[in-house]
Order: sequence, then C-alpha cells, then structure tokens
Amino acid sequence: MMSENKPIRVMLVDDHAVVRSGLSDFLLAYHDLELVGEVASGERAIQLCQQNQPDVVLMDLMMPGMDGYTVCERLKAKPQTAKVPVIFISALNEPLDKVKAFAVGGVDYLTKPFQLEEVLARVSVHLTLRRLNLQLEEANAQLAVQNQELQQRNTELQEALTAIKTLSGLVPICAWCGRKIQDTEGHW
Repeated sequence: MMSENKPIRVMLVDDHAVVRSGLSDFLLAYHDLELVGEVASGERAIQLCQQNQPDVVLMDLMMPGMDGYTVCERLKAKPQTAKVPVIFISALNEPLDKVKAFAVGGVDYLTKPFQLEEVLARVSVHLTLRRLNLQLEEANAQLAVQNQELQQRNTELQEALTAIKTLSGLVPICAWCGRKIQDTEGHW
C-alpha cells in the first residue's frame, strides 16, 4: 500500500530521452520519488510495471512499436496493474485522441508542450486519489470482516433466544419478577 512515508514510485514512458530526463529531474526536485523506470517502449513499460508496481505512470501516446493506448489497455487488463493511474502526455491535441485515452483507462491527459508545474499538479492530484482509494479499499475490507463477525454473533444470539423461548415454555417464569407462575388450575 502507498503510504505517505515511503517514496512515490513513478514510471516514465516516452520514446524521447530528453522528455523522460526533463520530467524525472523536475519531479525528483519536488517529490520524494523513486523512479521505477524510464523507458522508451511500451513492451518494456508493461514488463517493468508488473515487476515494480508503480504508483503512477506518465506515458506518451505515440511511440514506435506499441502505442500508449495499447500499453494502457494491457496494464488495465492485468489485476496487479489495473489500478495504477496512467497519465498520458502527448502532442496529439484532438478531442478524439483524448477521449480514446480516457476510454482505454487513462486518468488524465496533458498536451505537449506541457508546463512542468501542471504536470506536477496533475501527478499530485492522482497520487492523492490513489492513496485515498487504497485507504478506502482497506477500510472496506476491514468493514467486511467486522460485518461477518457481527453476522456470526447475531446468529449465536438468535440461537440463544430460541433456546430461552423453548425453556420458558417448559418452566413458566414471570419475566418481571423472576418467580414461577401458577396457572388458574394450580399448575406451575
């Protein structure tokens, strides 16, 4: 689980080394980051994401070989990487490109040339959302366990109540005073 005390694990995927280097230098200056990969290909990005479980991926759309859309689809199809936020960074500025990026599972889209401060702000927002989602999942898991325990206790109490009702039919006792009750014919 992502905690506020450990470094944020970031993967940069872009076929231009200058972009990767610039982004990593900037992000490292403002965050406690661990770069788990700076890769130029989609295939390598998929391998490293599965091995290193990043907290966020910054990915170009247009790369030789496998494009960013396909990489994102493959990451979202695998349980261990399905919830990792993917922020696309691309020179493509058409609405259909952006819509497709969100449709394949991207959480955000930045257009090149980008402002580094905007990248930092968007990364920060998505890291906060990821941390909160992980906390919510953990709380839900704890609630599920507590709910199961309460259901078990409720079942036990229902069984005890049934036993008390059965016993009260055998030995009539006044619920208010706790004494045996005698009917009109003198039977207890």
